[in-house]
Formats: sequence, C-alpha cells, structure tokens
Amino acid sequence: MKPFLFLLLVLAVLALLALAVWAAHHRTGVRSRTLARYRAAVRDIEAKADLYRDIDSVLATEVRAILRTLREHT
Repeated sequence: MKPFLFLLLVLAVLALLALAVWAAHHRTGVRSRTLARYRAAVRDIEAKADLYRDIDSVLATEVRAILRTLREHT
C-alpha cells in the first residue's frame, strides 16, 4: 500500500471518529438544553399552581364571609 493512501485512510478514519464524537456531544447538549427548558416550564407551572391555590383560598374565605354576612342580615 502506498504511504500516501495509508495516510489518507488514517486521516479519514480520524475525521469520522471526530465527527462521531462531535455528533454524540451535540446530541447530549441538545438533550440537556431541552431538559433544562422542561424543568423551567415545570417550575413555572408549579409557581402558577401555588398562586392559583392561594387565590382560591382567599376567594373561598371571602365567599364564606359574604355568606355569613348575608345569613346574619336575613
């Protein structure tokens, strides 16, 4: 085998290995960014759920107070 062809073959194999490593790393990075976005969305949803729970509690208290007042005046 000619030395030039051997060198070309070795460089091609190294290039393919580098491409495979880059692709694996890129996919992992994309997955971790997607996972981070999902985690942020879950935190936002949990915060909104807590807020709505608090609002619901306040509204329930207000409705009970209004009903109590109506019962007292009827």
